[in-house]
Amino acid sequence: MAVKTDVSKAYDRVEWNFLETIMKVFGFSATWISWIMETVRSVEYAVLINGTPYGKVLPSCGIRQGDPLSPYLFILCADILSHLINSQVASGHLQGIKIGNGVPPITHLQFADDSLFFCRANKRNCQALKDAFDVYEYYSGQIINTSKSLITFGSRVHGSRQNALQQILNISNKGGGGKYLGLPEQFGRKKKEMFEYIVERVRQRTANWSGKFLSPAGKEVLLKSVAAAMPVYAMSCFKLPLGLISELESILMNFWWKKNASSRGISWIAWKRLQYSKKEGGLGFRNLAKFNDALLAKQAWRIIQYPNSLFAKVMKARYFPDNSVTDASAKKNQSYGWSSILVGLDLLKKGLRVAVGDGSTIRVNIDNVIADHPPRPICSMDPHTQCTLSAFIQSHGSVKSWNNHTAANILEPTDFDALMQIYIPQTPVMDKIIWHYNPSGVYTVRSGYWLATHDPSDMTPAPNIPHGSVESKNQIWKLKILPKIKHFLWNVLSKSLGTATRLVTRGVVIETICKRCKQSDETINHTLFTCPSLQTIWNLANLPLQNSFDITDHELNISYLLSLYKDSSLSLEQKLLPFWLIWNIWKGRNNFVFNNKEEDHQQTLSQAKADVSEWTRTLEMETRRMTISSHSVTNINWTRPAESMVKCNFDVSYTVGTKKTIGGWMVRNHLGTELFWGSSLLRAANSPLEV
Repeated sequence: MAVKTDVSKAYDRVEWNFLETIMKVFGFSATWISWIMETVRSVEYAVLINGTPYGKVLPSCGIRQGDPLSPYLFILCADILSHLINSQVASGHLQGIKIGNGVPPITHLQFADDSLFFCRANKRNCQALKDAFDVYEYYSGQIINTSKSLITFGSRVHGSRQNALQQILNISNKGGGGKYLGLPEQFGRKKKEMFEYIVERVRQRTANWSGKFLSPAGKEVLLKSVAAAMPVYAMSCFKLPLGLISELESILMNFWWKKNASSRGISWIAWKRLQYSKKEGGLGFRNLAKFNDALLAKQAWRIIQYPNSLFAKVMKARYFPDNSVTDASAKKNQSYGWSSILVGLDLLKKGLRVAVGDGSTIRVNIDNVIADHPPRPICSMDPHTQCTLSAFIQSHGSVKSWNNHTAANILEPTDFDALMQIYIPQTPVMDKIIWHYNPSGVYTVRSGYWLATHDPSDMTPAPNIPHGSVESKNQIWKLKILPKIKHFLWNVLSKSLGTATRLVTRGVVIETICKRCKQSDETINHTLFTCPSLQTIWNLANLPLQNSFDITDHELNISYLLSLYKDSSLSLEQKLLPFWLIWNIWKGRNNFVFNNKEEDHQQTLSQAKADVSEWTRTLEMETRRMTISSHSVTNINWTRPAESMVKCNFDVSYTVGTKKTIGGWMVRNHLGTELFWGSSLLRAANSPLEV
């Protein structure tokens, strides 16, 4: 039986005598109590008038809810409630829930002002729980809010007993069908319906954004930092149904391409293709299904890293009591949470590698040792060989090395060569599980997502990379220009620009002839570079255009402008002007096509130059500010000690994989003369801070 309670304050102040009284009950010394209570002081308030505090207000009711000190005092009170529950357990009146051998029974879990209590569904346990609540309420001045509290019974607890136990605890609400801490309390067969609230939240949030007033760069920020982040909490705990993920991605895609609330827009590029990273030619939108797997792999990694945590102990007792989590498998009647962790575990195992220590736990043909992509085990010629890597390690005094003769007779020739490249620690250390795709050996969701999207064993056909040179796109993202212009240039290279010829390929029935010159089809290259009506603009720009633009390929023309950006003989304004000019040419084209307004060529050029001039001034100010900031931080000189003293300066180095640490020091007098210095190999440590 589980009871979820919510504590409400009966008064607007904390009863100080509660802490003192309960501390005495639990045997805290008078000195310790006095020290604790001396740190508690009533606050003072002042009134801000035009930003300046005036007056002095001393509240008579003590600290109120909302005060910064209130949460810390509440934690102290909640900890005392935990002691009251433990005292009932110690007396034998209360028994928690125990789901496996070797795991302590769980009686309560506390989250801020919410608490979960677990006990057996009988009168004795419920009365003991009620007694603990009564003591807490009497001394603290806080009461259990029964209208917000819930009771969840097991499937074998009948209705008559449920009513009797509810009367003892004075809690009439039954739980199990709602959400707690943002997640469903219980799961049935229809998982998609239980997570449908996530879809509605994302849909409602994106519906409130106006795409009409947002540039593509602004949309990118909102989608990545807000909309795509909303389901992350649920995805870090459970594997969301693929149908629900498809709905989420559809909402994100529609918002990305739509121009306004009434127009859906044209999807120039498939959403799956936009999920390639920017380095690979895409826009870096996440594949939510694979990102879900990477988040769940983090839960499995925590079980490996913290085997003594309560969560790891409970999972081990229930699902893998006789082996490690890496060897765990699906069980009958397993929870939805565990089945979700298994999905992440499958991804985690592909990237795990064992760093060789003494080799006693590394199994040949099973455990990953070789640093390939993905890492793989050392394989023997006989796949049924059962031995550990320690069988191939020999010692000559204090020196350890590989036994070439034994290894050559058992291992595959290619794996024998790989084994010879592996370093053997000369000091006694244990084998250690590490994450191969991070230099520190620690799993991160980012590296896990990379493996999920670059898994060589995944036989699913990968979508095509968006059209355009990946090298040119990478150069565009590095340009010191406005983000919206970067996205525009990316669209140019990706052929996702709404010219007449491109609209015809998407089923729009229009004439493909250019409305300005009436001579050629309106292609992307023609619209931005080769239209006869544009030649005056490019000539007036006074750019070092040695040859005319290529008449067929806009990619070559963009590549040429990017090469001008690297020309050291040009000023910054000359380097940036072509990109603003292209942007203003496209705006002028749209104004002519949709509003029938022809802009003067000189006006277009003047606007581009003005924009570049304003942008370069902003860059210069930022560069000057960063220079001043860096000088103020880095200009730190050695200061002399007092004449009667000497100063010792020291530093250390730390190697993450081997935990090797070295320290060095130098002692100087007040004249700066070196008196003595040295270095030494230190003992192994777990972090640079420890060194």
